[in-house]
Amino acid sequence: MESRKKELGRVSDGDLDRQYNSLRRLLNGNKFSHQKRVKLETELCYLQREMNVRKARKAAHKKYMEDNPRRRPRQKRQ
Repeated sequence: MESRKKELGRVSDGDLDRQYNSLRRLLNGNKFSHQKRVKLETELCYLQREMNVRKARKAAHKKYMEDNPRRRPRQKRQ
């Protein structure tokens, strides 16, 4: 599972959201053996955790940028 957690850090936000929604629908609409259900729910937890980490990181960056006016995004050169 460790390698899977590392892979999630490289997945785009859109793909992460699609994987999460797909897995959630799959779990809600089907019956699985206990062992399979535990594996799927664990994967869902990893996806949720990655989404929460990204949301917190974006919020912290936004606050940092607001609190440090000299740290504005660079202007594009023409």
